[in-house]
Amino acid sequence: MSSPFNHIFKDSPSGDHLFYAWFSSMHTRIDLIFYGKENEDFYLATTQSIQQILDNLEQTGNYFDPSSELSLINRMANIKPIQVSNHLYHIIKLCQTFNTQTLGCFDIAINSPDYEQGLLDAVLLSEESHTVFFEKANILLDLSGILKGYALDCVRDYLVSEHISNALINMGNSSVLALGDQPHGKGWKIDFQHGSDHTIVLHDECLTTSGNNTNERKHIISPFTHSYVEGKREIAVVTESGALGEALSTGLFVANVAQRMSILEHLPIHAIYEQ
Repeated sequence: MSSPFNHIFKDSPSGDHLFYAWFSSMHTRIDLIFYGKENEDFYLATTQSIQQILDNLEQTGNYFDPSSELSLINRMANIKPIQVSNHLYHIIKLCQTFNTQTLGCFDIAINSPDYEQGLLDAVLLSEESHTVFFEKANILLDLSGILKGYALDCVRDYLVSEHISNALINMGNSSVLALGDQPHGKGWKIDFQHGSDHTIVLHDECLTTSGNNTNERKHIISPFTHSYVEGKREIAVVTESGALGEALSTGLFVANVAQRMSILEHLPIHAIYEQ
């Protein structure tokens, strides 16, 4: 069950209202802003629906929760094919595609005990039966590097279905979806992390950030060295898809110069920022 959330609703005589809500989900703070002509009750219901979308995705793909659907396939998929939900099937399929497109720099099998490059090729998906099977033992899939971006895409689909055209969805300042416009101008102005001079205007786009915001922070493992990438450095990318953005920002953070040039040549990226 979703936890309660806080919200502010500002009514306007012009009929253009502003609704702001915040709550915790997927181990981070979620901030929502809606700008439009709908009433407060409509936006309250919209926020509750978004909470449910995020909670469901967390139960599907939480690597650290033994009761999640992802944990089930990590335990059992090397024994027999496991039928999975549409979301989990689609996420894993996307990750295999992104692994290829990023030249192996983005790899959700990186935490496997016997990791080697190309291990994702041993994850077999059946389109017909919607099953996942691991051809090798000791494969562990970790969706932490893509789940928030995929969630943004799901939230976007929901907002479009509800005819909400002006919205900002901020997941912990590292995964952001901007639809339409803010009250005082075109698009939504986003600061690229703390202490940065970059101000980015997003319009029907996602901004995703990966990296280390301090010299002490280390959390992204290179598939090539199998060690943490060290040093204070962050990469943000602007893309249409949040899932693609998550894979790209992580992949580019890991990639060397030649790999980065090749990746950027072939993928639909709107902009890249680095500090």
